[in-house]
Amino acid sequence: MTVDRKVVATVRVGGRPVPLLPVSAVMFGITPESSEELGDKASSAGLLLTLVTVAAPLALLAVAAVPLSARYPRARRLRRPASAASA
Repeated sequence: MTVDRKVVATVRVGGRPVPLLPVSAVMFGITPESSEELGDKASSAGLLLTLVTVAAPLALLAVAAVPLSARYPRARRLRRPASAASA
C-alpha cells in the first residue's frame, strides 16, 4: 500500500480558491512490518503520555508532601502556649 499526500496553500480571489504552491508532499509505502512498528511506537507514546499526565503529578505531590509533613509537627510545637509547655 502506498500513501501519497500533498498539501497545497490556497487563497480566495474573488470568492474562488486559487492554489499557490505545495506546502508539503509525502509519499511512502506501508508494509506489514512498518505498520506493526508504527503501532508499537504509538503504544509507547501512549504509555509516555500516561506517565507524564498521571504518574509525574502524583510523584510531585508525594515529593511536596514530605517537607510539608515534616514542617507541620514543628510548627504545631512552636504555637503551643507557654502554660501548656511547662505543664
